[in-house]
Amino acid sequence: MKPAATSSVDFELPGPGAASGAPWLITLVVFTLAYMATALGGLALAIPPSQTLPLFRKLLDMGIALAGVLVYGWRMLFGIGLGAAAITVGALLRTGTAHGALLVVLPLVMAGAAGLQAALGATLVRRYAGDPITLTRPGQVGRFVAACTASCLITATLGTLTLAAFGMVPAGGLLTAWATWSAGSRSMS
Repeated sequence: MKPAATSSVDFELPGPGAASGAPWLITLVVFTLAYMATALGGLALAIPPSQTLPLFRKLLDMGIALAGVLVYGWRMLFGIGLGAAAITVGALLRTGTAHGALLVVLPLVMAGAAGLQAALGATLVRRYAGDPITLTRPGQVGRFVAACTASCLITATLGTLTLAAFGMVPAGGLLTAWATWSAGSRSMS
């Protein structure tokens, strides 16, 4: 017969099946605020006129998004979408480009793109890097980086195309804007 563990601390990270209710809502609010705070911190580095972001800027907010989904489950996608939409509205208002349909369409596109990126990233990481993720073997680290890199093309592509559709990225600058944005998103890995 196996003896029972005698630990005074019984700690377990909440996963996708964690209990719902007030504690879950608090986690979601704190997570959304952390996501938004890191995104706001990087907006000062946005490159006009398209407001694309340099390489290191996306590290925190998209890293937090991926970690939130991996640790707390799919319900964090709501916080990611809400945070991305709010940050996009703020950026449009700050730059004076908030007009007409752009003020509605771009936040919705960015909310969906950020959520899709985090969901795809979490799915690819779980499938190819393994679960639990220990990142102790070179192969697992490589698969983790590859999964993150692949998922990061979503926000860059959808965001750049949406900005171009509204004339915020000149036709000649489309590739540069996409490359800057995708490099920033890929830096989360």
